[in-house]
Amino acid sequence: MRGILLLLTAGLLTVLPTRGQTVRLGATMGSGGPGAEVSVPLADGLRARAAGRFWTWQIRHHPDLGGVPLVLDGEISSGMAGVLLDFAPRDRWQFSAGLWTFLGEGTIQMSPTASAEIAGLVISQEELGDARFKARFPERPAPYLGAGLRQGLWRRLALTVEGGLLYTGRPHFEGAAHGRLGPTEAWQEVLNDSFSSIRWYPLLSLGLYVDLKPPAHE
Repeated sequence: MRGILLLLTAGLLTVLPTRGQTVRLGATMGSGGPGAEVSVPLADGLRARAAGRFWTWQIRHHPDLGGVPLVLDGEISSGMAGVLLDFAPRDRWQFSAGLWTFLGEGTIQMSPTASAEIAGLVISQEELGDARFKARFPERPAPYLGAGLRQGLWRRLALTVEGGLLYTGRPHFEGAAHGRLGPTEAWQEVLNDSFSSIRWYPLLSLGLYVDLKPPAHE
């Protein structure tokens, strides 16, 4: 929880406008799900950005372990909070670096798809049973690097395409089972292999942004 609180606090600090600052608000859609962003300038060509996403990842995998045909089926839904620095050396290009943290967990169901022969005995699907696992990503912040292209549309409106790479780390699993299926080191390896494709997760997004400049105070 400490990492989450630190990121959220830092995110709030970035959106506090000072006198005369232009605040940039954005709505995004992409591989990280729908999201919202707000950023303020720190220096010429450098902005601080706080971002949020609602991220959903579905898994359906058919491993075979020890002669037991299995299906892994489930979904992870998670909020994502991020604090980023955007460097724009030119008008259209920007490069980003920062940290994201995940705010949720998912449930994975492991079930046999057929009976299995173990040590010469045929065991039915009902006897094998099933197992249910909770998957949770590490609470530590996940590093992110990205680049984007910004195109002005009309007055203060602009469209941005951004792509980057996020290191999610290895999720933690807690399991419970009935029947002969049970959480073991072998099952842990199967789960880790199933989630290996998102350990390095590409974030691609399309965003619509508007610049809002507060009125100057005398």
